[in-house]
Amino acid sequence: MANFRNACASVAVVEIDPVTRLEASLDGFAVPGREEALRTADVVITVTGAESVITADDLGLLKDGAVLLNAGHFPREIAVDELASAPPAPGSAASGGSGSVPAPPPAAAGGSGGFADDEGAGQHDAARHPPGPDVRA
Repeated sequence: MANFRNACASVAVVEIDPVTRLEASLDGFAVPGREEALRTADVVITVTGAESVITADDLGLLKDGAVLLNAGHFPREIAVDELASAPPAPGSAASGGSGSVPAPPPAAAGGSGGFADDEGAGQHDAARHPPGPDVRA
């Protein structure tokens, strides 16, 4: 969790044990309720070892495009088969609703290699990206 926080991510801990919740809070993590955490999360990582922590019933709570990851010891925390067979949530991009997948930034769209126009494409921009150390074998 600290690695994500060190990467400037907003990290929340959802825990049913009150002592563990208190420890997470004292360590500086947000400790929202489960539903609030699922509604606001872009990435959900399960590490409980419990079965079916995330199920098809949770699809209505998750943001469109949320990423689900299981970091526990067993592949049972996320009910993958159940999620795969569930119909798309109303309003999601998959259902043809108002949900959408954001467009990639212009640099990732290709064409100019991150430059605003093709002039200078392929040239090194030393002002923004100074060359690295000269390493020779």
